[in-house]
Amino acid sequence: MFKFDKLTANEEQAFELLAEGNYEFKVMEAKESFSKSGNSMLTLSLLILDHYGNAHVLKDWLVAANHAMCKKKVRDFCFSINNPDLYEAGNLLETDLENKTGKCYVGIELDTKGIQRNKIMNYVYGSSENQKQGEAVRGMPLIPESELEDAIPF
Repeated sequence: MFKFDKLTANEEQAFELLAEGNYEFKVMEAKESFSKSGNSMLTLSLLILDHYGNAHVLKDWLVAANHAMCKKKVRDFCFSINNPDLYEAGNLLETDLENKTGKCYVGIELDTKGIQRNKIMNYVYGSSENQKQGEAVRGMPLIPESELEDAIPF
């Protein structure tokens, strides 16, 4: 008799993850809501095709918090979808974003239960060499713990 061990939940999920790297995305849905701290927030559903053509839908959040990293994320998203005018206008409508396409860097992180999941680390535009992995911007402070709930809305 052939005996074997079944895949663990973590091992099984690893087959469904996107490898870390740059991917093109399409905004399938944008929904306006509010963060736990009451800041205006957009929840994005992004369609990403892996290198085999398999569809993956990742969620991401743009939060209008008064913190440089949140502002940078909104700017990078607008530039990624090749619409810097939306950023300059200072407001985004759900209808402005649906079906827009851009490029993002997808990473892998552990969720609160210790299971690996994909996460949008950064939005990429122009030369991707200086934007991979959502690297921090020099001179920008880390997000204070009091604002952390807005930066990570789950």
